[in-house]
Amino acid sequence: MVREDQLSIMVVDDEETLRISLAYALKKEGYRVIEHADGTSAWAELKEQRPDILLLDIMMPGLDGIELCKRVRALDSEVGIIFLTSRDGEYERVMGLEIGGDDYLCKPFSLRELIARVGVQARRRGTPGGEAGQDEYIEVGPLFIDRREFRARFDGHDLELTATEFRLLWTLASDPGRAWPREELIRRAYQEQTYVEARTLDTHIKRLRGKLESGGGSKETIETVYSVGYRLHGIEGN
Repeated sequence: MVREDQLSIMVVDDEETLRISLAYALKKEGYRVIEHADGTSAWAELKEQRPDILLLDIMMPGLDGIELCKRVRALDSEVGIIFLTSRDGEYERVMGLEIGGDDYLCKPFSLRELIARVGVQARRRGTPGGEAGQDEYIEVGPLFIDRREFRARFDGHDLELTATEFRLLWTLASDPGRAWPREELIRRAYQEQTYVEARTLDTHIKRLRGKLESGGGSKETIETVYSVGYRLHGIEGN
């Protein structure tokens, strides 16, 4: 089990008062905290070493959070990324999830909620496969998922998945052909999170579909079951 007090968190936000408050609260919880006031200085460090969790403001001058997330995801799929957004920034929130963000918080938010969301990401790093069965790996047709090594392959191609995407794929593959209700997928992929919008799930499914397609699957590998949710489709009999 991952001990949360061993995890490192990078806070990237140009709002000094907020950044200091976040760093103080996280340090009190036992996390090691690195602070950056802009995306450019954060990227200089991230190229060399990455934290376990990244708290990332979207609206920053120069190198903004969206571009920084893209760069980080090109190097590392396992960093937990939580976006900090304004309440009226729906487009930015959706974009952040589509490019690889795991979660987001709307400003203003409570420090208690922030700590809870960070805790979710910390626990996911210890149990990426969630509760969809106790096996160490799943093999369905051309799809192979190894929970112990946090690795997924489709038709021999490695899939670079975030922790949330890994949980979703593991759940779908644990019972291929089953129509998984949205509520059940949300419960398994976003376990301790108190509230997750359906649109957040849809965004992560869309990104997961794209990665499967890049690995040799099709757009229908994850099928939408209208009024229900999603299912893995067309590979279980291979």
